[in-house]
Formats: sequence, structure tokens, C-alpha cells
Amino acid sequence: MIQNNEVKLKKFTFANHNQILFDCDNKITIEFIEDGSCIIDIFSYRCCLTKKVNSSITNNILKLLEDIKIESWKRKYKPVNMIILDGESWNIKLEYFNGKKIYRSGDNMYPDNYNQLENLIVYVYDCVGNDFEKK
Repeated sequence: MIQNNEVKLKKFTFANHNQILFDCDNKITIEFIEDGSCIIDIFSYRCCLTKKVNSSITNNILKLLEDIKIESWKRKYKPVNMIILDGESWNIKLEYFNGKKIYRSGDNMYPDNYNQLENLIVYVYDCVGNDFEKK
């Protein structure tokens, strides 16, 4: 459960490192504020950007996170009995106002609905849109 009266999400962090196309790191942090808005912080090989967005966008982000059900994912996704020197590693951290933290990660393997997380990331980039392109 991402949000209810007892447990509210404080921060969502997604980071990945991709060595297939080019060696790069990307990180998105979304900090949820009590007034219903959130602050999106993006760090990528292209640029850095921090932007506060309104409660409507924040609610959409929370709904997308709820639908993904990250809490039900395995803690770690990685190939068994394989040595991999390149590819993509990723990690997620959910932090709640009550102090609870959830970590999920993977190396070249993903949960079945990982595409929903990718859709969330695209939505977040779209929310910062023109501001991100200007940097």
C-alpha cells in the first residue's frame, strides 16, 4: 500500500546503470510533500533538474506506483549461474513517513510488470517536459 491514513509514501527513488549502449547512470527521486505536491529530482547523463509539481500530477504518480505493486516484487532479480560483465542494473527504494523502507533491485532481470515502472518513468519525464529539454 503506497498511501493510506496510516502509511504515507515519503520518497520514491529509482536508479539504474546501463553499460550496453553507453556507460551511464540515471536517478529519479520523487519526494512527496504534506501539501499534496511533490518534488521531482532527475539526474542523468544529459542533465540535472529539480521541479516541484502540483497535487494532480502527484496523485497520478501515486496511482501509478500503487498499480505497479513494487512491495510485492522479489527483493533481488538476477540471473542464476551466469557471469555478466555488462548490461543494466537497477534499484528502487520506497521510504514512508512512518520510517518503513522497501528496497528492490535487479541485474539484467526484471519483474513481469517492469514495463509499468518504465511507463511511470516516462510519465515523470513528461511532467518535467520542456524544463528538462532546456537544460
